[in-house]
Formats: sequence, structure tokens, C-alpha cells
Amino acid sequence: MRTIVTVATILLMVSSAKAQTAVDGSISLPRTGWGGDSFALVLKLPPGVSLPDPHHCGTLDGVMSDSASPGYNTFYAAALAAFSARKPVTVILNDHACVQGRPAIFGINVFP
Repeated sequence: MRTIVTVATILLMVSSAKAQTAVDGSISLPRTGWGGDSFALVLKLPPGVSLPDPHHCGTLDGVMSDSASPGYNTFYAAALAAFSARKPVTVILNDHACVQGRPAIFGINVFP
């Protein structure tokens, strides 16, 4: 019985670690951190869609990443490229983290 409970717990942890929330839109404003190595993105979302808050961060004026986050430089490069080219994006949010009270960026997909 102990083995079954252990396996079930591990499977639950693995499946919840993979669960992330995606939001489609475009970047209307990139913002840099005040006195810190961070950036936020204000997203233009389709009508009737609001910014998800999967980890209950509370501040929903954008999504954010900082230099302590894995992938930070890649996210920033993708965000600037998408904003400059006015390309649509899917931003994947980290369901388990916030950055300065905002949903944390887990990934950015830039579309042609």
C-alpha cells in the first residue's frame, strides 16, 4: 500500500509540474524593471478574454520575468522580436510562480 501511495504522489507532482496556462494575444507594451534586471509585457488580448492568474499573483497589468528566472534572456529576446515585428504570441505562464506580484513567464511562442 505504501508503494501505491508513493507512486501516486510522484505522478501527481509530475503532472502538476507540467501543467501551465497559455494566453494568446500580442504585445502592446514591453516594460523594463525599475532598478532591477526584469521586464514585463502588457498584452493585447482578444475581446472578452482576460489575463489568467493561475498562481493568484494579484496584479494583472501584465506578465513578468526577471533575471533569476530560467530562460529570462530567451524570453526577453523573443518578446522584443515579436513586439518589433508586430507578431502574435502565445505566452505560457508558470502556474506555480509570480514575479513581483504578476504572473511569471514560462515561455513565449512567436507566430509568423
